[in-house]
Amino acid sequence: MIFSKTRISNGLNNYKKIIIIGLIVILLSTSISNGLKIKKTNEITLEKNQDFEPIDSGFIQWEKTFNTVSDLSENLHDEGHCVKQTSDGGYIIVGDGNAFDVWVIKTDENGEKEWERFFDKCFDDRGYCVIEEQDGYVVLGTYDCKEVIWVIKIDKNGNMLWEKSHTPKPICSAQFIEKTNDGGYIITGWGSYYNWLNCYDVLLLKIDSEGNEQWNKTVDSPFYSKSYSVAQTPDDGYILTGGTCDTYDGESDLWLIKTDSNGNFEWDKTFGDDETWNMGRTVAITSDNNIIVGGEQILIKTDLEGNLIWQKNIGSLKLQETSDCGFVLTGYKETRFKDRELKIVKIDKDGDIEWEKTYGQGYRDEGHYIQQTKDGGYIIIGFITHPVNPPYALYDVWLIKTGEKPESQNIGFNF
Repeated sequence: MIFSKTRISNGLNNYKKIIIIGLIVILLSTSISNGLKIKKTNEITLEKNQDFEPIDSGFIQWEKTFNTVSDLSENLHDEGHCVKQTSDGGYIIVGDGNAFDVWVIKTDENGEKEWERFFDKCFDDRGYCVIEEQDGYVVLGTYDCKEVIWVIKIDKNGNMLWEKSHTPKPICSAQFIEKTNDGGYIITGWGSYYNWLNCYDVLLLKIDSEGNEQWNKTVDSPFYSKSYSVAQTPDDGYILTGGTCDTYDGESDLWLIKTDSNGNFEWDKTFGDDETWNMGRTVAITSDNNIIVGGEQILIKTDLEGNLIWQKNIGSLKLQETSDCGFVLTGYKETRFKDRELKIVKIDKDGDIEWEKTYGQGYRDEGHYIQQTKDGGYIIIGFITHPVNPPYALYDVWLIKTGEKPESQNIGFNF
């Protein structure tokens, strides 16, 4: 039926008003009912426009969120800290959920959950890193309010094989583990004899393949220091990165530390300035036998002696060298309102940006780990928030699978 633009009678106008009011009521009711759905299976789902077509034409291949709820159907604070592609093409994820238990999730190649396990030691348990082995996975976490280092070995189905606790100092924390050339593992973090002064020293812990301690070392600074990442160097020593500051209210410098194969100090370098908080979060040995370090504010490349090759004002929480000898980074980008969006940045071998993408819902979304996958794309883990009553929010583990390269740069894509 086609309506002309001539005046409609008052009677028809009234009838039309009734229809419009009725449609508005229906639409409002539908919007409210679709905003938050709580399932009886103890699972919460927030609508996030799952059928929205991305502008970047398939760069985001799929994304998944995982969450836990309490007995009162209350969504809990869930975070993903590490993801690795597994030998079967799927993915292994480590984080924390279920009111701060170590949470391990195994998915297939499409991100569909195959199994999950929770490991509970005390009130506050966190999972930070995972390594795949032929007979299972090694998981690094902490417990007792992040004061004890916890290493767990599980089989391919998530069943615990063994666990070991380590406290080289009365208060210890660690967030990164790497397999070493002798089949054991190297762990880095920080430790202290006192927790009320916030006085931490860099900690390096070497364990064997069964999780038993072989040695531990600390590197002291005048006041405050932490280490977030470690890599084994070509001479079987170790390179660590974190941060150090001289006073309680001072700004941190990015700290690069080199040790020998037994953890004995060899040299250190600091980067940054007195006006900015700089903390190294990720370090790796590059294919050209140099060192790449990602910090919260800066990105640096040095030679094996710590001499600066280049420095860029690019912040990240995790980086990895890519197949083209460049690097891919993830972390977060702050908006003008101090909110955070998950970001992915691709740079070339000289540190120049090739492309950058940001994703999120504009509240507090972060990427914690990124890895290039066998198909040339990337897998990213972190968390996404769903604001309920700011500053409070619901946190979900966020897993994103992308292609190798977007068709265009700087195009936002919100789920």
